[in-house]
Amino acid sequence: MDQPSVHVTMKDMYALLLRVDATVSKLALTHQAQEVKIVDHETRLRSLESIRSIDDMDEDIKSMRTEIEALKRIVWALPSTGLLLSAIAIILTIVRTST
Repeated sequence: MDQPSVHVTMKDMYALLLRVDATVSKLALTHQAQEVKIVDHETRLRSLESIRSIDDMDEDIKSMRTEIEALKRIVWALPSTGLLLSAIAIILTIVRTST
């Protein structure tokens, strides 16, 4: 009796080799794309690390708040002065016309 056997031809081996090659090529392209993303990510992290520390930023924010408060006082001082002068002018007009 003949024993069952598998017969693999060179054609079958070549077809299988082409399939493996295509799969490996796809994996290599994916790996290269991931490598580019990793390098880009590392570059962005390095740029973020080079930014000033948070403590420096806190100091800047405090000084900006102080400057804003000073500007508010200046801006409100002008209308207040104008209102006061207008009130004096109205009072003087009323006093002069009544006398």
